[in-house]
Amino acid sequence: MTELLNLRENFTLVGNARISKDPLKYVVTAPSGKNGWTKETINLGIQISDTNRIYVNQEAGYWSDEAIERTKNAVGKGSNGKDNKKQNWIYNGAMEDVETNGITTKKWVADNIAFADRFKPEAIEKVQYFNRIRVALEPEMVGVNDEEGNIQTVPKKDDKGNIVYIEKDFIFVGDAIDYIKAHLSYDQRVYVSGSSEINQYINTKSNKLVTQVNRRINQIRVAKDDEENEATGITNFYFEKDGFDKSEFAKTKKYIIDGYRTYKNDDKKVVPVPTEYILDFSSPNVDWEDETIKARVDYLVEVFETAKKDMIYSTSWRYMLFEGNEEQELTEKDLSKDLQKRVKLGFISLEEAIKQMRGGAIGDRIKVVKLVMPLGEENKVETDYTSDDLIAPVIENKVNKVQEKAKAEKEEKKEADTNNITKKFDSMFK
Repeated sequence: MTELLNLRENFTLVGNARISKDPLKYVVTAPSGKNGWTKETINLGIQISDTNRIYVNQEAGYWSDEAIERTKNAVGKGSNGKDNKKQNWIYNGAMEDVETNGITTKKWVADNIAFADRFKPEAIEKVQYFNRIRVALEPEMVGVNDEEGNIQTVPKKDDKGNIVYIEKDFIFVGDAIDYIKAHLSYDQRVYVSGSSEINQYINTKSNKLVTQVNRRINQIRVAKDDEENEATGITNFYFEKDGFDKSEFAKTKKYIIDGYRTYKNDDKKVVPVPTEYILDFSSPNVDWEDETIKARVDYLVEVFETAKKDMIYSTSWRYMLFEGNEEQELTEKDLSKDLQKRVKLGFISLEEAIKQMRGGAIGDRIKVVKLVMPLGEENKVETDYTSDDLIAPVIENKVNKVQEKAKAEKEEKKEADTNNITKKFDSMFK
């Protein structure tokens, strides 16, 4: 089997920030294990439309002050090969050419930054742009004279009358989380971009495999007035001919593509993850009598229909993301009896009532990745992979494994203690 490439996926969202009223669901700081490693996580929703809300997050890991203080005099390394003395660093560096015995190879050369120096401009400049978190949520304030000659502090504006926001780059995710928490307001219209990360694990209660997709924030700023709401991105995936399903098209006007994304697991191996994509032509905007639209549909479908049997392809697409309640055409008869009464009495309009109905989660909960357009010089590229390469390795239940090991060690200790007591009694009769 040949190891797959680790494929990337990014996203762009423009919408209104939805912040949980429960602080424990918004920003969470909690220990991870008992050795002092701590995780801080932020979660928020971006409301794209009445029925589409995409959740994004970020996560920081660091040693607690207690762990640093407890191990300040420690030396050497533990059984895991890591320093016993706990310190926080901004890990940084680059792959560089290193010559050994006349042979040049690529090697990681570290250039780590002391945690206390992480806000210094020269330290921030060391870190490559795509490894920083960029935030612009705080208006830049300036002093201006009012009509009476008094200086007032007001938000700065550019030559087009738009408010100018302070741009900050963070090289430690925890600092970005704290800043977002302090400056992001509920319902504020924002632009968010980032990348998707996959994680898989065995649920200890159900003993089933769980695939989790985290949309990590790389940039968040106040949206511009001329930026329309969107939930789009670029995804890369593998597919084979048998993964193209057109059996429901006559009924739904949708094609289903069973593709494969990838991620690097705990063993540093790149493994495939089955991912469903959709070519959706069910919109009333698709005029099947329009020759241009028919040609576009044919081109998109052709990407998958012309695939060869037993061949694995890689492809890159622009996509639209939808997570929420399935769109439904609502009328007055779909309203609750109370909403109908409010409309009849003139308390609210029919449009407002329908909007409220949508806010009450009308339609089935769905998560959909809609393919829009292939990218790159070719709409698909043949690879040297085989179907066997798309079979993921079995994921162990690590929690159960640790528990079983602990139980075995406890039994061994109990047996050893029993043997020691027996020896003590035996010695009395020697």
